[in-house]
Amino acid sequence: MNKGFTLIEVLIFATIMAVFFVVAAAVITLSIRQMSAAEHKIIATRHAEALSEWLKGEKEADWNNFLSKVGNYLPKSTVCFNNFSWPAQSGICLAGDYLERLYKRQAKFSYSPDAVTVEVTVSWREGGISYTVPVKTTYSIWE
Repeated sequence: MNKGFTLIEVLIFATIMAVFFVVAAAVITLSIRQMSAAEHKIIATRHAEALSEWLKGEKEADWNNFLSKVGNYLPKSTVCFNNFSWPAQSGICLAGDYLERLYKRQAKFSYSPDAVTVEVTVSWREGGISYTVPVKTTYSIWE
């Protein structure tokens, strides 16, 4: 009596194992993509909060100078900040303005006599999907 596997049993086993490995590879790939997106979100949040803190320091150093700088951008109130200095002009970020060649950090200002509201947005594209991290802060002379 032969004690072996038939060809059908071997083929069924090989098919089951192939399906298992394909599913495992898909799950691992998805996990890596999600982990990468989470890492980029943490970095983008850090960039957004760093700009908010820098703007707060500028406001605390000289409120009137802060208002005049903000006033320079108001008709086109979206400003690209690739470093911690006031940009020469407002407008969209160019490719060379991106942080770490991936993140676009912009601030949008709105103004009232007693307060300035700043919406800092850090965005990036990953795998054909756009991601955005917004941070909204209101600065006033009374803070």
